[in-house]
Amino acid sequence: MKAEKLLKLADFLDKLDDDKFWFGTVVNMWERKEKNTCGTVCCAMGWTPQVFPDEVGWRAPKNLGNQYDDALYLKNTSDDITNYDTIARKIFGISYDEVDFLFSPGDQEDFLEKHGIETDIEDFTSSTSREQVANNIRYFVENKIEGIF
Repeated sequence: MKAEKLLKLADFLDKLDDDKFWFGTVVNMWERKEKNTCGTVCCAMGWTPQVFPDEVGWRAPKNLGNQYDDALYLKNTSDDITNYDTIARKIFGISYDEVDFLFSPGDQEDFLEKHGIETDIEDFTSSTSREQVANNIRYFVENKIEGIF
């Protein structure tokens, strides 16, 4: 696990405007310029090109107003890697299960149950806030370092 990178993403999410975050899709393009001047709303993984520009890039969308789950690409590789879970595994050094726990709506309770952890964390939805996702990243890093996961 590359804890420093995960924590850097969490810190970025802390500073992000609420209207720039939506957990339901990697990149969600909007035509309504009054809401987002850059025209984009992203989930945590969707913002990785901003946080790690040497490693991850955005692909230009074909149509504004649609949702794009394959809008990312991994740089510095000959492979055409566009799915967020493989990109997350490579840049953060985590497993697919861990990617789902951190970055996929609906996969939090199963992950915790699998590791025998009782908590009040509920499955995330597409409307989960950036603060909740950032806090979950920190929770994961702390517990991973302590050997709980």
